[in-house]
Amino acid sequence: MAYEYELVFEESMKKANLPLDYFQRVRIKKQDLMVHFSNDFLRQAPGFLEQFNASLRKCY
Repeated sequence: MAYEYELVFEESMKKANLPLDYFQRVRIKKQDLMVHFSNDFLRQAPGFLEQFNASLRKCY
């Protein structure tokens, strides 16, 4: 798990008033970096995901 992702996850847990040990962390395999957008964000920013994906294609 990328460190930045872990911090985002912990912040979400705090906002939901869930204890940080509510979930157990288990590393199964190495994983490429990913990006996650909440459904709330995507609803507030229609078309963002399509633009984001198009921008990624330019990086290949």
